[in-house]
Amino acid sequence: MIEEFRTIWHGCHAHSHSEFGRGASAQIAKWSLERAESVLKYAARGPVRIAPPESEAVTPHERSLEAVARNLAQGDRSQARLHAQWLVRPQAVEQLLRALDPIATGPAKLIRAA
Repeated sequence: MIEEFRTIWHGCHAHSHSEFGRGASAQIAKWSLERAESVLKYAARGPVRIAPPESEAVTPHERSLEAVARNLAQGDRSQARLHAQWLVRPQAVEQLLRALDPIATGPAKLIRAA
């Protein structure tokens, strides 16, 4: 999921199907990550660091974003909310969770519950 989010964040996804594939679930995944990007860009607690695509390093913000999605996939919404609070202001927490729901629990699932 992080690599797909990186392509969204850095604007590398406009004409590429390599990260998302084709079909309805791929479009839902792309839309979901674009919504998460929007929430982070307008409601982040501070400057968000997202590594460039194909980077080996994972930023703390990427770890938190992945933790939110993983917790949603595991059905632990309260833990997902705690991780989201580190990323966005309180009034945007639910928006971030709703944005990531399709890739965590829906047909566009990019996250597997551990």
